[in-house]
Amino acid sequence: MADNFLGLDIGSNNIKIVELKRTSNGLLLQAYGSIETPKGASKSESQADLEEIATATRKLMKEIHVTTNKVVVGLPESVVFTRVVELPVMSDQELKTAMRWEAEQFIPIPLKDVKYDYEVVKRPTKESKDSKDKMSVFFVAVPNTTIERYLKIMKVAALEPVAFETELLALVRSLSPEGNASPSTLIINIGAETTDLCIVSKGNIAFTRSISSGGNALSKAIAQELGFEMTQAEEYKKSYGLLENELEGKIQEIIKPIFDVIVGEVERGLLFYQTHHPTDSVKRIILCGGTAKLPGIVMYLAGALDLEVQLGDPWNNVKKGSPDLAKKLEEHAPLYAVAVGLAMRV
Repeated sequence: MADNFLGLDIGSNNIKIVELKRTSNGLLLQAYGSIETPKGASKSESQADLEEIATATRKLMKEIHVTTNKVVVGLPESVVFTRVVELPVMSDQELKTAMRWEAEQFIPIPLKDVKYDYEVVKRPTKESKDSKDKMSVFFVAVPNTTIERYLKIMKVAALEPVAFETELLALVRSLSPEGNASPSTLIINIGAETTDLCIVSKGNIAFTRSISSGGNALSKAIAQELGFEMTQAEEYKKSYGLLENELEGKIQEIIKPIFDVIVGEVERGLLFYQTHHPTDSVKRIILCGGTAKLPGIVMYLAGALDLEVQLGDPWNNVKKGSPDLAKKLEEHAPLYAVAVGLAMRV
């Protein structure tokens, strides 16, 4: 069995790769890096665009000197269907039938056109005296066309996929290392096009939601308001963000209405979870994704949601090799949360 694996996260704006090596002393970082995703290619189905993604991936692999072609590939939440389903306690055979019925209810395409799987994340014991206790099941489905698309990219990039996995599962692996000892946590992954929410309780995914707005929406608002090109708007966003005392608060004033839409969806998600799990309050928020380093975002979210907010550090369970490298990794930690989690899978 190979000891080295790549985690490959193909985002709307950046392609991220992390190579980890399994040793007797734990996981050792071998290589990491990112490269811009070819413009418009992340959502395209054309062979030319898929080849561009593969070419960019190969270029990045060469630049960071990876030593393996075995890869775990991340599937964005925007292309998969995930849900945490609560059901009465039942046998495995009954569950199989029930999950097929659940799939038919919420997957908007025929089941013959998807691959789906599920995992029981909570099953009350037989000794449970509460007849209202239910089992929780994490369900995920992926369209066959999505898998075929990624397989084409892997073939052109000369990569050997050992697994496909949703971004949320990778995030939970890299950002919730404490397992059962960890307080119930909301992970917010703010990407370029979407913001994905995941509540982790006792080491298990208990709630998921995807919001169709992300970092690019903030940049577009700046570009439209100030008449900037997107590249310049992106720089202003990264420099001033949600800081009210920078540039006279002008950038904050522009992006705040868009960001507050995201905050509102987060509040609704937390309320829904609290209503259905009254004895299990979310205690903290972990931020990750390319927009997580937005200036002022931690303080803004902490004030808006009245919760502890921290930036995710996926390198916690990875040996970095040197203090200098550790310091360098810290700067871009939230960007690599998915890629690290994918590489940790095998």
